[in-house]
Amino acid sequence: MVRFFLFFIKLFILAALALWIIQIPGEVLIEWQGYRIHTSVGVSIGAVVLLSIIFSCLYMIGQFFLKLKDRVIKANTLRKYKKGYRTLLEGILYFYGQDIEKIFEKSHKLQGLFPSPVLGLYMEAHENLRQNNTEAARKLFLKIKKEKEGLFLGLYGLTKLALKEKNYIQVKALTEELYKLYPTLPWVLYTLFDVYLKEEEFEKAGLILDQIKPSSQEERKRKNSLKALLWYRRSQAPDLSRDEKMELLSYSNEFSPGFVPTACLYATYLNEDGKRSKSLKTIERAWQISQNFMLGHTYLSLSPVQDKLEPYRMALHLLDLTPDSSVAQLLVVEAALKGQLWGEARAHLEKISETQRGAFYEELSAQLLEEESKDYEGARERRKEAMTRLIAKDMMESLS
Repeated sequence: MVRFFLFFIKLFILAALALWIIQIPGEVLIEWQGYRIHTSVGVSIGAVVLLSIIFSCLYMIGQFFLKLKDRVIKANTLRKYKKGYRTLLEGILYFYGQDIEKIFEKSHKLQGLFPSPVLGLYMEAHENLRQNNTEAARKLFLKIKKEKEGLFLGLYGLTKLALKEKNYIQVKALTEELYKLYPTLPWVLYTLFDVYLKEEEFEKAGLILDQIKPSSQEERKRKNSLKALLWYRRSQAPDLSRDEKMELLSYSNEFSPGFVPTACLYATYLNEDGKRSKSLKTIERAWQISQNFMLGHTYLSLSPVQDKLEPYRMALHLLDLTPDSSVAQLLVVEAALKGQLWGEARAHLEKISETQRGAFYEELSAQLLEEESKDYEGARERRKEAMTRLIAKDMMESLS
C-alpha cells in the first residue's frame, strides 16, 4: 500500500513538472563545430532524461558482464559447499552405522569438495582411530595439523590418540600446546587438569581449574566435584600430618558433599577423633545425594563393636532416608544376616523388585539359605544359576 502511494506521488510530481514546462515555453539553441541545434526546452529536457536512462542501462549491462565471472565462481563454490555438507552429513550417518567402506568413500569425496581437505581427512583419521589403525590415524592427524584451518583438529586428534595409547607424556605436551592456542576452551582446560592431577602437579591443576568459567548449574557441579577430587588427592600425600589431611578433606567435603571417597575417609577420621555424630551426618548427607555400597559399609562400620544389632538399625535409618533405594534394601539384608535376623533378611529381599536384582542380591539369597537352613547344596545351585543368568545377560548386551 505504501509503495502504491509513493508511485502515485512520484507520478504526480512528474506530471506537475511536465505541465509547468508546457505552460512556460522556451527555446534552446546549441552551436558546436558548425552544427546548430534549435529546439524547445521540453524536448531538450526529454532528450537529457532519455540519454540518462540509456547510459544507466548501458552501465548496468556492463557491470553485469564484469561481475558475471565472480558470480559464476561464487555459485559454483556454494554448490560445492552444499554438496560437501550433504556428503559430511551422510558420512556422519555412516559413521554411526559403522559402514566402514562408505565412511572412507565419503571422506575422500569431502577432500575434493571443500577448498581445505581438513574435514574429509579428519573423518578418515577418526575412523582409522576407531578401527585401531593408530599409525594411519597418526599420519592423517599430522597432515591435518599442517593445514592452516586444521591446527586445532590435528592437535585434538593427536591428543585423543595419545590418550588411547596411554602415552601421558605426549598427552601433556599436546594439551599444553593446545592451551597456548586456546586458553579458554573447556575441553582443553578439563584435559589439562586431568593430566596435571595424574602427574600430581596439584598447584598447576588448581590454577587450571580456577580458569574454568561454568555457564550452567551442571558445569558448576562438575567444577565443584573436580575441586573436591583435587583436595582429596592432595590429602593423600604421604608427607602430610593428620591435621593437614583433615583440613584438606574438610575442604573437599565442603565443595562436594556427595564425593564418596572424601565422605568415607573424612567420616572415618572424625569417628576416630570421637566426633561420631558429625561423622554419621557426613555419611548421611552424602547418602542422600548418591546411594553407594562404599558409603553404606563405611556408615555401618561406625556402629559400636559391642552391639551386634546396631548395624541393622543404622541400615534401617539409611533406608528411611532413601525408601526407594535398592542399595539401602540390600544393606539392610546384609546387616540382618550378620545379626542373624533371618526373617527380617527374607522380608527385605522380597521387597526388592526383579529389575533391581543383581549379583549381590543373589549372593545374599544364597547366604540366607546357608546360614538359616544350612542348605549348602541349594546355595551352591543358586549361585550357579545366578552366574549363568549374568553370563547370558552380558552376552546379550554385547550382541546388541
